[in-house]
Amino acid sequence: MMEKAKISKSTFYKMKNGQNIRTDVLLRICNALDCYIEEIMECSDEYR
Repeated sequence: MMEKAKISKSTFYKMKNGQNIRTDVLLRICNALDCYIEEIMECSDEYR
């Protein structure tokens, strides 16, 4: 998936460890998975 979405190893590890990643990266992942952004993320009450 990293190759298909064109994301680096460091970005992948950020995601894996729960760190923030840029929105454009999320959109590339969505394009690679053929899904919408709301299907891969959620807004927790902590940030509302």
